[in-house]
Amino acid sequence: MNKAVTHDPEYLAFLQRKVDQARADIAAGRVHRHEEVEAEMDALFTELERQGRRRPA
Repeated sequence: MNKAVTHDPEYLAFLQRKVDQARADIAAGRVHRHEEVEAEMDALFTELERQGRRRPA
């Protein structure tokens, strides 16, 4: 990471908020297994491909 970025207090505060939120989500059980995410994305791509085939060119 660029030194200018790592010493920017606003950016460091932003990162800390993100880390804190992620830790709170994990503690609250708001997590998704990798397999669940892959299945959801596969279904989404399949649906988008289906929709794309229905549209006239």
